[in-house]
Amino acid sequence: MKYRSSEKPDNPWLDFCGKAFAVTFGIFIFAMFSCLFPTGVASTFSTLAFLFALIIFIQRIWYFRPLFFEVVGLSLFFWLALSIIWTDAGFLSGLKALAEYRIYVMVPVFAYAISASPSAIKYFAGLMLLGCLISLVASYLLFFDAVYVDDLLSLGNSIFHGFIMSLLYFAALLIFRHSEGKIRILFLFIALVTAFNVLFVEVGRTGYLQITVATIAFMHLYLASFRKQIIVFTVFLFLALLFGSLFVFHEIEALFIAMVEQLRMGQHGYSNMLRLDYYSGGLMIGADAFPWGVGVGDAEESLRNAFFDGRMAHLTDNVHSEFLNMWLVGGLPGLVMFLLFIFSIIRIGTMVRIEQKGLGELMFGFGCIILTGALFNSVIKDFGEKHVILIVLAMFSASLMTSVGRGWGNAFRKNISYRQ
Repeated sequence: MKYRSSEKPDNPWLDFCGKAFAVTFGIFIFAMFSCLFPTGVASTFSTLAFLFALIIFIQRIWYFRPLFFEVVGLSLFFWLALSIIWTDAGFLSGLKALAEYRIYVMVPVFAYAISASPSAIKYFAGLMLLGCLISLVASYLLFFDAVYVDDLLSLGNSIFHGFIMSLLYFAALLIFRHSEGKIRILFLFIALVTAFNVLFVEVGRTGYLQITVATIAFMHLYLASFRKQIIVFTVFLFLALLFGSLFVFHEIEALFIAMVEQLRMGQHGYSNMLRLDYYSGGLMIGADAFPWGVGVGDAEESLRNAFFDGRMAHLTDNVHSEFLNMWLVGGLPGLVMFLLFIFSIIRIGTMVRIEQKGLGELMFGFGCIILTGALFNSVIKDFGEKHVILIVLAMFSASLMTSVGRGWGNAFRKNISYRQ
């Protein structure tokens, strides 16, 4: 990674940091998207990449013009840091819990390191695509028993697999829309195979929803007439209901009967019931600590106390919804800032689409997928989704500093850095 001469004179140490960042960040990307390596590998290389990126960021700090979602993310992080003051678990426990939300600080640091060498963006994007394709192929190989890995249908868990497959699906649809010839056919095939994988091969309700939302987002982008959108959405909904009635009706019926039977016996063995218990517990604890929340370090203890007090039927350390998690630890301010964080990604994507169609559309779709995932999973607290969000948002931010050029791109960042 070489610095542009207009920004920084030749500096062997910074050149070394740039090259080291490219290697470590590239390995981090491939480890996350391919799921071929244990979490320790991803953690090690994300830490190394951040250290090299931080050196580059410090050297370029005078150029720092954060996007609105970066400003909101940093504000949310500092609000959670402030909540350590009323965290009963203590300062060190609060810091440990705060580290789970480190991506809000890491995104702008990574973005400025990536933007130091615009040519690296294509290299990183290629690694993301390669990793996704490896995960997709591995899922089919596992499904058809060509390989065997501990009764798994994917190299990662089904929730994380569904998340990255939703990103691959939406990106493939966009490439199909903007390309021609054999490339167009290839990416239509990838989109269809990816959707089939999530709907028929993997088992994950969140994945179903994310694929559905990604499809609706794509239709929204390319159907200018609201009437056409309603018609296509109605057809899509009808096909989804038809699929459900033909293929999964009996499964749903059996599950419903089993759930009723277990409820009658005072048991709650299904994940649906577990989630309802987690959600009601999170709502209750957050309401008791209104409006500031229990503090970033007291979430686990509060959930544990609710279980032993009989207010929750199951013991958990995670309410499995990022919205409820923010409500629990950060109160009303945390919930509002997290909502603003997601919607600002969608809003900026809509604005960028005017000048940079592909980039803006990717941001729009990615924001919609995060929104869906955050309703039913802790996408920032959980390891996999958190790091994918970190990588993709850093790439978006860096792209706005480089691919949109030194003219309109810089003006864009100045105009929307602190307002929407």
